[in-house]
Amino acid sequence: MQQNKKLAIVFDCDGVLIESTKIKTQAFAKLFSGYPDIIPQILAYHEKYVGISRFAKFRYIYKDLLNKPLSAKMEKQLGDEFSQTVLEQVIAAPLVAGVVEFLEKYQENTLYFVASGTPQAELDLILEKKKLSRFFLEQYGSPTSKPDAIDSIMSRYNLVSNRVIMVGDGESDQQAADATGIKFIPRLTDENHKAFSEKPWSIDNLTFLAKAISGITGQNI
Repeated sequence: MQQNKKLAIVFDCDGVLIESTKIKTQAFAKLFSGYPDIIPQILAYHEKYVGISRFAKFRYIYKDLLNKPLSAKMEKQLGDEFSQTVLEQVIAAPLVAGVVEFLEKYQENTLYFVASGTPQAELDLILEKKKLSRFFLEQYGSPTSKPDAIDSIMSRYNLVSNRVIMVGDGESDQQAADATGIKFIPRLTDENHKAFSEKPWSIDNLTFLAKAISGITGQNI
């Protein structure tokens, strides 16, 4: 099969497509409000690994911070409570500036995908409600990891790695790009500014994405 030379962009969701990062941070603070002494550590871990599954974070919190066992039943209960807290807020949250304009302008010659730590059913519902699903060929949520999602996308669409870009706002996005050999463009937020502000081609919002892509690939999008 001939290699696909089209540009492919894999977007994270929270903080990249939707201004929902703070909503998730507040949800962790609320969910573990009964443990005020370790709230700073919980939030620091969440913000450092903003793009990974909430369930992976629950396991870390119980094992490494609370030193308590976490049963499958309790894990599901935490997940349900978290979803109930954030779902409507995320659906109501504004889109990141430039999202629709970018997706509409370049959709004819560019392949769009989503890879997120949000549970799959929840991700699908959010993107549908935000009227964004129409732009994406595929949407990957938890439990699929971001590296596995990218590998699947590249295999299924026979993509050349130097024409695939991950746009994310967390270290997990950078790590997924590095692990799969693709390029990475960070979207700057209050939470990640220290980590990513000096990265080449970092962007404040998607209004600047086309310019960043041209810079990182050496070609106009």
